[in-house]
Amino acid sequence: MPPSNDNKTLLIVDDEPVNILFLTEILEEHFKLIQVADGKSALSAIKEYMPDLILLDIVMPDINGLEVCKILKNEPDYSHIPVIFLSALDQISDRIAGYNAGGEDYISKPFSGLEVLTKIKMVLDKQQQYTDQKQLADNNMQMAMTLMSQNGETGQVLHFLKDSFLSKNIDELCQLLLNTCSAYELKVAIRINTNTPQYYTHDESIKKLDQQILDMLHARERLIYFENRCLVNFPHISLLIKNMPVHDDDKNGRLKDNIALVMEGADARMISLQNESKLSAREEGLAKMLSATKTMLNEINDNFESNAQKNTEIMTQLAKQIEWNFVQLGLSDEQEVALSEIVEKAINDSSSLYQSGLHIDDKLDKLTAELAAIIKP
Repeated sequence: MPPSNDNKTLLIVDDEPVNILFLTEILEEHFKLIQVADGKSALSAIKEYMPDLILLDIVMPDINGLEVCKILKNEPDYSHIPVIFLSALDQISDRIAGYNAGGEDYISKPFSGLEVLTKIKMVLDKQQQYTDQKQLADNNMQMAMTLMSQNGETGQVLHFLKDSFLSKNIDELCQLLLNTCSAYELKVAIRINTNTPQYYTHDESIKKLDQQILDMLHARERLIYFENRCLVNFPHISLLIKNMPVHDDDKNGRLKDNIALVMEGADARMISLQNESKLSAREEGLAKMLSATKTMLNEINDNFESNAQKNTEIMTQLAKQIEWNFVQLGLSDEQEVALSEIVEKAINDSSSLYQSGLHIDDKLDKLTAELAAIIKP
């Protein structure tokens, strides 16, 4: 399960050489690795290498992992680096302490290679999405700053682009768009272009005519004019303006340019919101699958141990019954010994069969495939 970017650098911080060796074997083919054994060395390595992610033990001899994480998160230059705690401490209070210190995730020891790789991918994907969104916001901000003048209408564009990337859902984004249009003294109706369309307007409900226009023309040209109405179409969102100042060529031209910029930003944020929703659902599904994996393996182990014990009891009882009936069978001493050896060998063979009978590879392969399907973009 390779990560999305093979040139990522991971910092492993653990004072147990065995743990470092195990993690190295799991991760070295996917990442560039840096290994250190204590908190002080970790802080130095962070400044020197600027890793993309840190796997951090908690219990260490000098500075524990929680303190290292707190120091890191208080440094503006390094606070963006995600931290995954790896620790034998598995109480709820320990996990809460890890999250409060700034950790992105928490893996309890002993851990599996699949769990480590999966959670690293989740965190790195989330970090990459954040980076992409920030870059997109920065690009839009730079574009807006370039276009901004002392004109108040252009300032509204900048205000919208800045605030749109703080919106947490479609409702907040559309309310922000409605507020921006109100600042331009425009009456509008909005259509979210999904399989089940959503509509937003300044009124309590969208007018039937406005909805019909949006439904019929949302997949047509980018700009459609009819009388004093203007329909602005983007792939994920459409805006119907019902009172364009068509008799004022200068104002009409400025509004058309500004609204186009606002709608481009709104469409970009729609894409981001949809991606965030998919990622959140994928993370939730993966968490459930990991929990189911642990439960299933525990049940397999419990069933195996129970069956092994029952089998031993049955075979032992059989041996006792045979020995009890040796006299009635009229066997010689040599025959009794030979028969006892046969019974003993059968008991040992049965026990060995149970010891070798716990094949969970198929179950693990199935679970691995299901996990891969969940996290597949």
